[in-house]
Amino acid sequence: MHPSKLIVLLAAPALVSTAGAQTLKHEDAVAFLKEAVAYYQTHGRAAALREFTLPSGKFRRAGGELYITVYDQSGKCLAHGQEPAKVGVDALNSKDPDGKPFIRERIETAKAKGKGWQDIQYKDPRTGRPAPKAMYFELHDGLVFGTGIYKKG
Repeated sequence: MHPSKLIVLLAAPALVSTAGAQTLKHEDAVAFLKEAVAYYQTHGRAAALREFTLPSGKFRRAGGELYITVYDQSGKCLAHGQEPAKVGVDALNSKDPDGKPFIRERIETAKAKGKGWQDIQYKDPRTGRPAPKAMYFELHDGLVFGTGIYKKG
């Protein structure tokens, strides 16, 4: 096993046990996404996309705040840990409540830079209302993997 994968796997239990009790940080999102990518690489595309979308799966944590999304480069949703009904939907032109074409922007940035952060408004699973969210994403195997943290205060 590559040392960086071991670090991600060793850090994961701490994230599980403490994420709900404290404010999540950017590094929590990065570690969570890297854990998801490692899972994808070891379990394969079909199994990983299925696991990422399960409402009670391994990749839904912190009261639902942490979950994984995966889009192909055309904007089709392949996995969505908060809203499974979005799987299979062409979301390229989706806009957040502020009118930001966030999926298109995320894909373009991922293709150009390989990874990045994005500020959006998205439904907070704890309140059901749009809230400021920082999304972290990376391009792997031609797919855009993402996760995020809701900004507090």
